[in-house]
Amino acid sequence: MRRPPKVAIIGAGIIGAAISYHLAKAGASPLIVDAGAGGGEATAASWAWLNASWGNPPNYVQLRRRSLALWRDLGKDIPGLPLRFCGSLTYDLSDTDLDRFAREFHSDDYPVRLVGPDEIARLEPHLSLRPNRAAHCPAEGVVEPSAASALLRERALALGATFRSLMRIDRLLTESGRIVGFMSGGERTKLDIAVVCAGTGTPELLASAGCTLPMACPEGLLVHTEPLPPVLRGLIIAPDLHVRQTDQGRLVAGFDFAGNVVDEPAKAANRLIDSMNAQLRLPEPARLAFTTVGLRPTPADGFPVVGFVPAVEGLYVASMHSGMTLAAAIGKFAAAEIVATAAEPLLGPYRPDRLTV
Repeated sequence: MRRPPKVAIIGAGIIGAAISYHLAKAGASPLIVDAGAGGGEATAASWAWLNASWGNPPNYVQLRRRSLALWRDLGKDIPGLPLRFCGSLTYDLSDTDLDRFAREFHSDDYPVRLVGPDEIARLEPHLSLRPNRAAHCPAEGVVEPSAASALLRERALALGATFRSLMRIDRLLTESGRIVGFMSGGERTKLDIAVVCAGTGTPELLASAGCTLPMACPEGLLVHTEPLPPVLRGLIIAPDLHVRQTDQGRLVAGFDFAGNVVDEPAKAANRLIDSMNAQLRLPEPARLAFTTVGLRPTPADGFPVVGFVPAVEGLYVASMHSGMTLAAAIGKFAAAEIVATAAEPLLGPYRPDRLTV
């Protein structure tokens, strides 16, 4: 009887946690390795918006919508998963662009409708600066990033996975063009398959196996307020401000979900606090609790890189921005590809060979 392959998941952010969960559910016993305590740097600093639009090409929209459906499945499978499909209001576009946005992305399973001031007031009664028009997307939502990653990892451990935190991988080990293990602190761990989902650390790990992956890492500043009573029902995407409220009552806000350079974080944080106080009718002024600045791992062409690296047998990579939206699909599809070698057609446009050398 053939022994099961030894698989290591390198990186325990939302992507690594989702792959680990699905691998363990499929009967594998993956080793999860993280340089920190688990949860990932980019994941912990994510606004965690689940969406499937924003000018993307049709095949990418299809993948994202499939992932939203799979998030709903995970919500049923995992009690307590901090997931809410609360909808969004978008009005950081011109009237022409709002019309095009609604026309291009509306579908039966992803309704997008344009709403006026009265409907906006009904949807979000605590908006004090109300736009004349907005796009309402009820199928969009949010998942609390750190809590979701921890819960997925805990479920993987309960199903037979192993977790090593505070373990930095020095390099991947290859022999005759295939993965045989990794080195960490002078200790060698034998492997058959290395799944690299280490966020901004992914290019360095791939380089140790002789591969390159061009990547940009734009910064994303978020401010987190002291808890407030409930004031927001969904996500608000306004000009120069996107803001949501957590289950604990904190408002979490940033300037631009695509990333922004943070030269003076303290001044930027104050601008966001001022903007929230101006645009929202709050029971008391928003007060800054803390900020996060995350580096968003974004492959050079802006799209995910997922799959086995052709040049190195046993090397699988999963690298992307929009990791929160895509985690449910990537977790399920990657696990199937690793365990059953069943190629997922939706991942076809995002294979590593288009960017890796």
